[in-house]
Amino acid sequence: MTQERTNWRIHQDPNIKERNIFGSLLAAHDSETNRNLTQEELIAEAGLFIIAGSDTTGSAITATIFYVLNNKDCYLQLQKEIIDLFSHIEDIHTATALHQCHYLQACITEAIRLSPGVSSILPREVLDSGMKVDGIMFAAGTDISVASYAIHHNDEYYPEPFIFRPTRWLLASQHEGGVTPHELQVAISAYAPFSVGRANCLGRNLAYQEIMTVIARLIYQYEMRVQSGSTLGQGRYAFGNGRHREHEFQTWDRFVSYHEGPMVEYRPRELYKSGQRLMGFPIS
Repeated sequence: MTQERTNWRIHQDPNIKERNIFGSLLAAHDSETNRNLTQEELIAEAGLFIIAGSDTTGSAITATIFYVLNNKDCYLQLQKEIIDLFSHIEDIHTATALHQCHYLQACITEAIRLSPGVSSILPREVLDSGMKVDGIMFAAGTDISVASYAIHHNDEYYPEPFIFRPTRWLLASQHEGGVTPHELQVAISAYAPFSVGRANCLGRNLAYQEIMTVIARLIYQYEMRVQSGSTLGQGRYAFGNGRHREHEFQTWDRFVSYHEGPMVEYRPRELYKSGQRLMGFPIS
């Protein structure tokens, strides 16, 4: 957001200012310092919101497509769930019916676990008294943090942590291959792609709604497969400059996750022909 745009928003009718996120920034007031955000701070906050609300959502959508298309059984299960629930693409929107797609949500959650949109650390400074973590003492003034990527690949919380397994987010009583309530609770306790505590992302629910809508519409309307012969997006693709696990989605830490690929082929899907559902061209 430029200085010109912030000037325009600052001089808007006061009754309009607080109807969106930027209006909340304009109204923010620090009771201790008795000041509002400066224009430079407003521009910086707006830039952060734009990145947080677009780049991370795009990364989650891309990662989900990558993992689903590289796991044929998951693709077919997801396709069946979407096709069985909806009869028209316009029925797929952020409403109650979409929230019944438990396997879809599990696929998205698992993809974000493996490839979080913000994989870097959010550093925090140790206070004057110092801090002991896992038996190690950190002096005052030290910046410490743990990256969500590291937490998400800890096998104490996620058995076989580098395997794409959506059913780790579903109960065995509800889905074949699911887990116990205790195992699910352990997985949830370590899931932190949106951060936790005061830094917890306010847009988490909106992000899930957007991602679920996009993925469900793609699955409903198209047959998809990774382009034959393409390795773009795979860890192996980086050739020593990234992950060495072929079936891990390759991302680079640029505060938000940067990625290339995958290359995906799409073909409009026919729902029915002579009473038979067509699966279209096979995925690789």
